[in-house]
Amino acid sequence: KSLDSDIGLVTSLAVTSYLIVNIIGQSPGGKLGDVLGHLPTARIGMLLFAIGASVGVFATGLPLLVVSRCTMGLGGALVVPSTIALLRTHVPEARRGRIFGLVGSTMSLSAAIGPPLGGELVNRFGWRAIFFASLPCLALAAVLVHLAPPPPRLQNAKQQSTREVLRAFDWGGSALLSLALTSLVLGSKIHGDLRPVVLIGCGLLTVIFVLWELRAEDPAAHRVIWHDLEDERRAIERAVPSAVSVYGTQELDARDAAVIAFSDGQIQELSSKPVILGSGCNLQRHCAWAI
Repeated sequence: KSLDSDIGLVTSLAVTSYLIVNIIGQSPGGKLGDVLGHLPTARIGMLLFAIGASVGVFATGLPLLVVSRCTMGLGGALVVPSTIALLRTHVPEARRGRIFGLVGSTMSLSAAIGPPLGGELVNRFGWRAIFFASLPCLALAAVLVHLAPPPPRLQNAKQQSTREVLRAFDWGGSALLSLALTSLVLGSKIHGDLRPVVLIGCGLLTVIFVLWELRAEDPAAHRVIWHDLEDERRAIERAVPSAVSVYGTQELDARDAAVIAFSDGQIQELSSKPVILGSGCNLQRHCAWAI
């Protein structure tokens, strides 16, 4: 009521905004740790999370609350991959399995007790208490990191320059994965006629993402890309413009020419249904990948 908004809308936006920003930020957050170092990146993430929580404590409207949640989501996206990397590089191998198990158990326990604990805080002190409760925990974490930093001899060394790391980063794959996961989150939250459209879009983005990653792994490879639906064929054609499609309504001469050209290695990627190219075609002379 204090936000002058519907409680369902507030809850949906507060949860969805955090999830989307957190999902989108995970991959760039991990790469930022490679560039700046995992410990500085974790500290930046903790600071962002604290700023977001502070904004949430003093939020007077729904837009400021969404900004708060987005900032917290971005901070979490920096903290999680950097923390995992710090554990991997700073914990002795003999203890690593136990420590990772402890971290996983703690995260699971937090997910289990978080909703009822948050509900109790809201009932007793109001919704702002949820944001305020994060601040003492972040302050304690900052003190512990300051008092017991990782040993200097184990500080992660930069193997590459910043420019080399950024150039090697898979920006296209990261964007496609972010869009696919964002569509999945939105599809799980919305209702009505728009929901199946968003979920279908998520499926198509996932297909495009898989094709992108496979091509990035070996750009020179020759591939057969199988599909079953015409919508999948069109999505493949948009994602991989160089791919040549063979389909049922195509003229026979054009179809035969495409198959022969692929068999001779003149075409790098051929897209079709198994029922069309499933027999009688020698596609393996230059091709070792079937997707």
